Amino acid sequence: MHRELKRITSRAKQQALAANKRGQDLEALAKTLQERYQIVADYGYEMEEYALRMQYHAQHSIMYALLQEQGLYSTDLSIEASNAHVQAVKAQVQAIKLYCQAIRIYVNRRNCSEC
Repeated sequence: MHRELKRITSRAKQQALAANKRGQDLEALAKTLQERYQIVADYGYEMEEYALRMQYHAQHSIMYALLQEQGLYSTDLSIEASNAHVQAVKAQVQAIKLYCQAIRIYVNRRNCSEC
């Protein structure tokens, strides 16, 4: 049982670290939209908010995994870690939706300006 908890905790920590990295990548992408593409800058600002929210929840998930690594296993802690991960994923999905919208608008405006 103890070995299984360690495996689950290790996997949760890896997922949280990956989510945090994706949040950082999305934040950088959002800043690029803000700085280089005036047409979709507003989308970049909103994306940045979701990227920061994603990092916030991922960091909480990392914190919970570290507490579990130190032997502080509890059902409540596992639930909080799972909830933090779910919130990070939700923020990621929203950021990606915004990016898709921004690209669609950018391409449409570029095509219209060439007409």
